Amino acid sequence: MNHFSGLLDSAPLKVKAVVVGAIGSAAHASGPKFLPYFQGTIQRMVPFLQLTGEGEEEELRGIAMDACGTFAEAVGAEVFRPYFEDLMKNAYSCVTSSSSRLRECAFLFFGVMARLYGDGFAPYLASVVPAFLQSIAQDEIGEELPLGASFNSCPPKLYLRLADLPGLLNSDAGTSSDNAIQIPSERIIDIDGMDTGQLMKVNSAIAIEKEIAVDTLGDLFVATKGHFLTYIEPSTIAVVKSVGHYYEGIRKSAITTLIKFIVTFYEIGDPPQWTTGFNQVCDQLDSGETLADCRLDCSSRTKCPEAPAACNARALRSI
Repeated sequence: MNHFSGLLDSAPLKVKAVVVGAIGSAAHASGPKFLPYFQGTIQRMVPFLQLTGEGEEEELRGIAMDACGTFAEAVGAEVFRPYFEDLMKNAYSCVTSSSSRLRECAFLFFGVMARLYGDGFAPYLASVVPAFLQSIAQDEIGEELPLGASFNSCPPKLYLRLADLPGLLNSDAGTSSDNAIQIPSERIIDIDGMDTGQLMKVNSAIAIEKEIAVDTLGDLFVATKGHFLTYIEPSTIAVVKSVGHYYEGIRKSAITTLIKFIVTFYEIGDPPQWTTGFNQVCDQLDSGETLADCRLDCSSRTKCPEAPAACNARALRSI
């Protein structure tokens, strides 16, 4: 750690980023044994968290934020608490930045803090969750074309390979109307009929950011439970829409998050202890009715002990 500390003072930014990542890995591996190095190390992270430049500065700031989350998991909630408030403000400034990389790091940090503090993270949901939903809803395919035209609205065109240009530009072709530029027929590419939408579907930095946002949204619900119910409907809608995304990472995160939603809904409903068998006896049942029927129609049975779990199940089905 002493060697790492020296590099954080004198090394170039690119090396500092590698060193910060290495320190984070060491903290993750050592767990509570990292505690003697925590105070000095996190104080060295402060200048990196205040960087505002692009490129290497942006990368270093993101890695430093990831490392701080790792430090928190290693030393525990109480030891990390004096730094919690300031780092939450710093993470939120990353969320509002134009950098997809910094937003991704901030989402991961929020997930760590939610797991660490549980109900203590609830006051921050009002500021944090809208940022998640905005990230998930953003468009990944830009339309940076001349004259504001969209890609699909452009008529089919004939394109020339770049390899053909040097020969044409170095010749006398095009110097007069009698010496026009000749485009060889075998070099003509007609894009009429091509699926231009598929060509634009690439795993961009925004797609990676969305994957992290969708995945961490489930962690927020698991950690804060009932405090998250205000945001469960718009969150579920956003995650369901992500299930059909072209990027498999987002699809996987969306399905995982939906499972987290279902499990957490069940847990906060205070369900009864499960026992084997289906047609169990319940003193609230009507004649010929099974326990499953009771749970599906328990709104009138205010005294039924099954009602809390059933109401939560019905709420989830309605979303």
